Order: sequence, then structure tokens, then C-alpha cells
Amino acid sequence: EINSPLSFDMFGSARMGIRYKIANTGHSPAIRLAWDAAIIPLTDTRLVADEIMESQNAMCFATRKSPKQLMETAVFPGDEIPEERFIGIDQRGIADATAKRYAKSPNAPDKFVSLVLIMCFDYQMSFAAEHGQTRYAFMIAKLPPDGGYNPSVVPRGTYPDLHLVYFNQSAN
Repeated sequence: EINSPLSFDMFGSARMGIRYKIANTGHSPAIRLAWDAAIIPLTDTRLVADEIMESQNAMCFATRKSPKQLMETAVFPGDEIPEERFIGIDQRGIADATAKRYAKSPNAPDKFVSLVLIMCFDYQMSFAAEHGQTRYAFMIAKLPPDGGYNPSVVPRGTYPDLHLVYFNQSAN
């Protein structure tokens, strides 16, 4: 859930606070747990799922290759770890995505951007050497009263009325 609104600063970068729980719903302890989250902008130049998957692949690869910590995290079946963090995206990422999105209509008056929260959880089962990963994607969107969702925002100001809308989850 969003616990601090999406806010764009005077330079065009954005950040928001999120709250979530890491839960082990399996039957074995998950060890060497590492995770990351990011906000990515969509260019709308190809399938949304492909844009998201490409960004998740890069983030999850980096998460798996990150140096191990002295005190590694383990999560036992049924356990939950509450987490809160701020995540952001710099102005350059937003500007690059907006330029691609509006390449055919550069004079559009208000250039909207669609943002997605992606997350990757990398873990190892206590009885196996291979790693598993669980990935999530959530559209950062307004929920109109008549239903559906609207993931487009003009990249300026603060948006206190946004929600995370489940887009997909995958695991291996």
C-alpha cells in the first residue's frame, strides 16, 4: 500500500512511500532473502507486460548478484516481515519515457506518464542450492468512482489519491 503520496519535486524526480509484508506461504524456511523495489515509467511503445518484464528481469538479476550481507534474512513458514520504504524515480527516467511515448505528438499540451511499482524477492530454500524469485508489478493509479483505474499522471505536484493496482505476479 502507498503510505506517503507520490510527489514530484521541482526538478521532475518523484518519490513515494510504500508499506508491505514479506510472507513465507510455503512449507520450508526461505534463507538468504534479498529484495528490491523500483518505480518504472511506461513508454507505451510496446506491450505493457513486456516493458514490465524487461525491467523486472534487470532488477531481479541484480538482486540475485548483490553481495550477501553479514546477517542474512530468513523467513520461516507462516512468518511475516513488515517493511516500509521510500522509492523514487529520477527526472531523466521520466523524461526518457515521456519522449518515447510522445515521439509522434511532441506538442501535446499535458504529457502524462504511467508509473509501475515493480518488486523482486530472491530467496533460497533451506534444503536446496538453487534460488527462487517472486516478482510483483502494480500500476500506480487513480481509481475513478465508476470503476477501472487510470494510471496516467502529469509529472508535477503531489498525488494523495493514488493506489497500487495489482498487475501481475510470477515466480520460479
